[in-house]
Amino acid sequence: MTTILRSLFRKVDNHAKKNAMINETLLKTIQLLQSTKRRNCMTRNERSKPKCYNYNNFGYILRDCPLRKPVITCQTCNKTSHVVKNCVIKLANNNFSNRSLSVGQDGKN
Repeated sequence: MTTILRSLFRKVDNHAKKNAMINETLLKTIQLLQSTKRRNCMTRNERSKPKCYNYNNFGYILRDCPLRKPVITCQTCNKTSHVVKNCVIKLANNNFSNRSLSVGQDGKN
C-alpha cells in the first residue's frame, strides 16, 4: 500500500505543472486511499497480539478474558444449558396441569 502511495505522490509532483485537473483527481485519490487504509487495516502491533473473540480486544485470548460473558442458568432447574422459557421440566409441568384441568372440565360436563 505504501508503494502505491509513493508512486501516486511522484505522479502528483510530475503532473502538477502540466494539468491542474489531473492534480486534483490524484490528490483526491490519495486522500481516499489514506483514509481507508487507517480504517480497514490493523497495525503491525495488533496483528502480532492475540485477539479475544468475545469483545474483539487485543492482548489476550478468549479463555483468559477478564470480561467473561455471564453464564445464564435456568431458574427452574438450575442448569446452564437453557433458560426458563425453554425448560423441559417447566414445559412438562405445564402440560400435566393443562391435561388435568381439561379432564376435570370434561368430567363436569
